[in-house]
Amino acid sequence: ARRARSDLRFVTYDGEQIPFDNDSFDAVFCKQVLEHVRRPDSVIAEVARVLRPGGLFVGSVSQLEPYHSHSIFNWTAYGLFRVLAENHLNPVEIRPGIDGVTLTLRRLFGKDRFQRSFSASSIFNHYIDVEHGKKNNIKERNFQKLIIAGHIVFAAVK
Repeated sequence: ARRARSDLRFVTYDGEQIPFDNDSFDAVFCKQVLEHVRRPDSVIAEVARVLRPGGLFVGSVSQLEPYHSHSIFNWTAYGLFRVLAENHLNPVEIRPGIDGVTLTLRRLFGKDRFQRSFSASSIFNHYIDVEHGKKNNIKERNFQKLIIAGHIVFAAVK
């Protein structure tokens, strides 16, 4: 049997002011959230505030994902890079996740038919690797994938 940890606590907040002191955390994880908040620059500034120097901010955002549950907007790799950098977070990795076309097909034809695309290379990302792999290096292939990315994965250091 697992014992509950008594030192853990659940904290909610208003989505703007994170209720912790400056330099409180070594890492912050944020998966598919920033496209749902009204002022993502403010949220990212707060993440930077609560991260310790050298702390890691990791997660993902939507770019070409079809409508999902109250999203306000989608990101681009360039926009994400700029907002992270402007908030004193050094982007060390920005890479494509699943492609937007596969997410659209998944939305149209059902999750079950395209569920494998989340655990393996998605259809169009695989195509870019095979077709562009013959003449382009990994950096160029990842750039091609970022253009059509449904999700963008990131890591940034304070």
